[in-house]
Amino acid sequence: MVTRTQADESFRHGKEKKEDFMDELLSIMDNAKEFSSQDVDTIIKFTCLALILAASDSTAVTLTWTLSLLLNNRHVLKKAQQELDIIVEFIPERFLTTHKDVDVKGQNFELIPFSSGRRMCPGVSFAVQVLNLTLATLLHSFEIETPSGQPVDMTEGAGQINIKVTPIDALLEPRLPPHFYCY
Repeated sequence: MVTRTQADESFRHGKEKKEDFMDELLSIMDNAKEFSSQDVDTIIKFTCLALILAASDSTAVTLTWTLSLLLNNRHVLKKAQQELDIIVEFIPERFLTTHKDVDVKGQNFELIPFSSGRRMCPGVSFAVQVLNLTLATLLHSFEIETPSGQPVDMTEGAGQINIKVTPIDALLEPRLPPHFYCY
């Protein structure tokens, strides 16, 4: 691990180093030692863990709602799977109609899944890419159905993240030959 002093020393010797998130966090924590009774390493670990958990939780919730909507609109699910079979670079924006020009990155306040302004999610670019890739891989690899053939319950719960009240219950069946699933 490079300490703050080593990073400052390398800068003085002409090796300019761009600062990343961890450099900034270490810098802040060096200056805030007198304000906290906790160990600096513990605070940094908890901060990083909170960021990772926030990112994975919201991604999982978004994928759950997306799958629920696709299972309730099977014609859209089939259309997406057909396009994935034909065109591998998958462009989900094609399926948007009424909200196709809405910017989900905080500029339009009709939909702001990543918040806006100074409180905006720092992982918005990563999340959009991960969601597209994960959903495309899932739809391309599996046939997805509900066990009973009934629509998925779309009742939403209360909380900071808009979770579903009932978990999604789906059956997955491979769509591709077995050798595509082995890595």
